[in-house]
Amino acid sequence: MAVISRRKLETALPHRTQATGLLGAGVRLAAVRAVNLGAGIALTVLLAGALGADGYGQYLFALALAQILAMPVLAGLPTLVVRETAVARATNDRATLRGLRRWAFGLVAGTSGLLGLAALGWALVAAPTGGGAGVALLAVPLVAGLGFLRVAASLLQGYEKPLAGALPDGALRPLLLLAFVALALAAGGLSPAGAMALHAGAVAGALAWTLLAMARLARAPAAAHPRYAARAWLRSLLPLSLITAAALVNARLDLLMLGVLEGPESVAVYGIAAQIAGTALIGRQIVATVLQPRLARLWAAGARDELQALATRAARLAALSVAGAALAVALAGPPAIEALVGPAFATAAPLAVFLCVGLLVVAATGPADALLNMAGHEMATVKAVAAGAALNAALNAVLIPAFATPGAAAASVVSLALAHLLLARAAATRLGIRTWAR
Repeated sequence: MAVISRRKLETALPHRTQATGLLGAGVRLAAVRAVNLGAGIALTVLLAGALGADGYGQYLFALALAQILAMPVLAGLPTLVVRETAVARATNDRATLRGLRRWAFGLVAGTSGLLGLAALGWALVAAPTGGGAGVALLAVPLVAGLGFLRVAASLLQGYEKPLAGALPDGALRPLLLLAFVALALAAGGLSPAGAMALHAGAVAGALAWTLLAMARLARAPAAAHPRYAARAWLRSLLPLSLITAAALVNARLDLLMLGVLEGPESVAVYGIAAQIAGTALIGRQIVATVLQPRLARLWAAGARDELQALATRAARLAALSVAGAALAVALAGPPAIEALVGPAFATAAPLAVFLCVGLLVVAATGPADALLNMAGHEMATVKAVAAGAALNAALNAVLIPAFATPGAAAASVVSLALAHLLLARAAATRLGIRTWAR
């Protein structure tokens, strides 16, 4: 009962108090994202310079493949773990907390083994010939590692420890990878296959730290016998998995189709543009990370006024951060990219600016997707994200052969805008919460 009373007290706090807590958590997560951004830029510079356009394109293709193969493990499970952990803590349901943890890790262990076999068969039969096949094979070890890492981090996030949940994948993994790459280059060189092997090692190191943090910060109550709501969890997992799968396809389909239709050099240029543009969403992602467990608790408590206030503030913060990042990308232009990764990638600059146009729409629609998922209306999110992914696939098929990388960018902008406008409309009609910036 003490946890429930605390929750009710929090929902009664003035908006300014909750806003201060949101800002403080956001600042800490922003520091993690700054480390992530710096490490990502350094990795891009090192890998693009060491591997060249063709080798770096092979590396990006294999990395996208690993992320797509991990979808049955990762798709929806982290979101489900965050939501169910937050609700179980709010009701002091220790037995469900213990059961949820065992069930989630067991699901990752079982499905990642099957996926590893499937990925191995795919790489042997259908992967690109030559060096590309070897690089694709090395995507297999990432699947299980990414699954365990994301689930462990989601448990910490469900305990409303967003910093501890963000550190492993947001800072530790890229820093370890950066250190491994620097050591490999100092030792004499690096191949695309070697880069993938180093990435798997970085994931393993980040996972070890996360498991230690989970044991210390989010200790499962040993006295409670585990209670499993597997049927209910699986019912929610399917639509949440579809959401993640469609979103990942929406984010990676352009890279994969460029690799098939245009070749590794186009993948490398577009991949750098997408990475640069993706930094514009850092503010929105930080806000969503902090908000998710709070949204679940506030919705369960019926605190509609608090939800509306949080959604409005989140949309404003996200829109301002994306606009500022987009302006910085536009001002930096080709000279900055040429200085970092060389003249072969200069055409990535206008692509990045164009991609930021779609991200402005995403930010301005607010945390509609997080709110729908935390309130148990994940099917509405499925429909919106699936519509965006379907449109993205159709537009890529038409525009990439005609316009190459600009066509992929146009497909991404239009499909992202459609999906998030549909999400904002669903939040307003189903939940009565207007999530867009105003």
